[in-house]
Amino acid sequence: MAQVFRKYRDITNEWIIPFKDRYEELNRRRVGVDGTRDWRLEESLKEDRSLLTSDFATALRRQIGPDFPLKIRAFSYVQLGRSHSSSGQNQILAALGFSFSRPTSKSPTVPKKNFDETLIKLHKLANVLNDPNIMRSLYHVNDEQSELIKALQLGKLGQLSLSEISSGAAALIHQFSSIEIACTKLLKEHPYESLLLLIDEGDAFLHLGWQQKYVSYLDKTSALLKKKFRSVQVVLATHSPVLMSDFPRECISILDGKTWLEDLMEDSPSLSPSESFGAPLDAVVRQVGQTGTMGAFAAQAIKSVVAEISEGMEVSPERIDMIGDPVIRRQVRKAVFEQKLRKPEV
Repeated sequence: MAQVFRKYRDITNEWIIPFKDRYEELNRRRVGVDGTRDWRLEESLKEDRSLLTSDFATALRRQIGPDFPLKIRAFSYVQLGRSHSSSGQNQILAALGFSFSRPTSKSPTVPKKNFDETLIKLHKLANVLNDPNIMRSLYHVNDEQSELIKALQLGKLGQLSLSEISSGAAALIHQFSSIEIACTKLLKEHPYESLLLLIDEGDAFLHLGWQQKYVSYLDKTSALLKKKFRSVQVVLATHSPVLMSDFPRECISILDGKTWLEDLMEDSPSLSPSESFGAPLDAVVRQVGQTGTMGAFAAQAIKSVVAEISEGMEVSPERIDMIGDPVIRRQVRKAVFEQKLRKPEV
């Protein structure tokens, strides 16, 4: 805004006249009676200056139209670094819709070329981000978007970073990128055709949301590796029923704690669940996890409630209401009701 007003003598747009008058009035109010700037007045003028800037931006948005956010970003970007010549500045301001009493140079200056190139990149970036205005400073992108952004070579205009993502996402990126790096290094040593990938609890420390996506990411990684190897086999060790629900039961072996020698001597088939792929998690927990579907503490607490009811003791309703399983809660309430029926009236 200040730059526009400083060059006002050459700009012929009538709509900026009221803003120029307000700008000059603010400057006059900043000067003390002795003709020097009174810094004590700065705080009182801050609100008026902020309002002027907001009003000017609104008017400028109307003048520029839909491209306002991207053009302003491009304008701000090309202002970085050393100052430009007046002809270069005028060409950029002309691109923002300002008119001059004297015609600007038709030959594009370096600042104008930079502005045009930046604006083109911003339009392409807006398409990648599915945000025509690029109003946010931070975006979370997928793999495809990441590759497209890299191809734009944004430089200081924007960058891909892992600093703002969660620890789980960072762990996944580190894990799968490490696999990619290791395989690339392996192929440089020898043109191997087959790959056996062993992953020990790759889902460790991931919350349930990331665990649900883990096998999908692993599948995508395997598909990329198949472009480098003739065959790829993955062996994954996990305790997570969430991961197990993404594998068919034929692909799951339950380790029973025996040594390989004991298994060999007994010649017994490996244990497999009857349900896994796409099954409800409680079924997977029972079948694969070889355990109950609730914590031991909760199970013991419910057993205590049932035992007290069986012995005719009074149980507070709160202890029953806290039971999350509706079937168990209903059965416990039924037991309380039946116990009351059996009590003799006094």
